[in-house]
Amino acid sequence: MTRFAYVDFEELMTARIAVGFFLLAAIPAFAFGDESTQDIVAHCIEQTKRVPAIRHDYTYREHLVIRDLDPSGKTKKTHSWTNEIIYFAGKPYEHELQKDDKPLSAEESQKEERKLDHAAAEAAKLTDQEKAERLKKLQRERLKDLEPLFEAPAAFIFEREADTVLNGRPAFVLSMSPRSDYHGKYHNILHSITGRLFVDKHDYTLVKLEASVLNDFKLGLFLAAVRKGSRFSFVQARINDEVWLPQRAAATFNARALVKTFREDQEVEFSDYHKYQAESRIVAAGP
Repeated sequence: MTRFAYVDFEELMTARIAVGFFLLAAIPAFAFGDESTQDIVAHCIEQTKRVPAIRHDYTYREHLVIRDLDPSGKTKKTHSWTNEIIYFAGKPYEHELQKDDKPLSAEESQKEERKLDHAAAEAAKLTDQEKAERLKKLQRERLKDLEPLFEAPAAFIFEREADTVLNGRPAFVLSMSPRSDYHGKYHNILHSITGRLFVDKHDYTLVKLEASVLNDFKLGLFLAAVRKGSRFSFVQARINDEVWLPQRAAATFNARALVKTFREDQEVEFSDYHKYQAESRIVAAGP
């Protein structure tokens, strides 16, 4: 069982595994009539560069379930975590609440509270300039993670399918398949991906992604391999009619890291979104 680092889905082509591929935010609506697939993809990509500050005012829960599978696809073992995600000066913090659907022990809970208070205190000490620099750094890192998405127009052939409605909002549907003549920086990954994009018609936000792996590809310094047949999905929801935030992500994959081969299902549900000014958290005075 492998628990991949995941706070920012702020992050998929991960769903906790691969390339920080899709995390999008809303931009003003475009007044176009019959958009081409190129228009839709271009507007959608532009959104990835615009993260509204308001999303950092929200705290939420994530429930991660990882199922270890045997070679036939049957579940061998299941693990789960429930975490509260809070932003301190723009930086996400993962506050563990449950493990394997059981509350933490009193000792574990106290330890988590001390860690949370420490993170809040550390953020409270930052000057306005330091907070701004932290946000700039996080944005640079995020854009770096999203580089594969910026290659999409050159790497994929997009075809428009029949429009649909998701959560009461009309959406474009685009199928994508790899271009054989793409030889860019991420060709080893993007040559191996196919799928469908669901893009909100009003503000061009990517609200749903379905992707599958056509061929094995390698990742990272240790050349971990993601195997053919792996699948990924990602869904966002409009919260309080002001911001798009993750709702669900899932991955079913075969992978090989060094000499170990493993097969897993991973599913993350996001819920209980509400605004919370993390910097106002009261921290108990200590010695």
